[in-house]
Amino acid sequence: MKPLRRLKQICFQKRGKVNSGIVIWGKDPQGQCIAIVGRECLITLEPRPHYCDRGNWIAKLFPTGTLARDIDEADGWPRYYFDEDRAKAEIEAWLIRRGQVV
Repeated sequence: MKPLRRLKQICFQKRGKVNSGIVIWGKDPQGQCIAIVGRECLITLEPRPHYCDRGNWIAKLFPTGTLARDIDEADGWPRYYFDEDRAKAEIEAWLIRRGQVV
């Protein structure tokens, strides 16, 4: 599915304050992942099968605009996490660092 189309399908359910703006995590309509919307990106955080040893969660970046041109392999996407709260904290920090907080 195209990132912009997916952006429109996010159903926001949770709000949290972050230093330089509002960060909103939401669930996709199917309830299969949680997602956050940045200025020029969508980041999904999806559970992984129990037998995967890289982590319990995978974060996927769907950039658009200028960010899409700036992202390369060195940025380390997708990212794997064992803990959901730590994953959210690191993704939020990345959004702030990259100027992507809406």
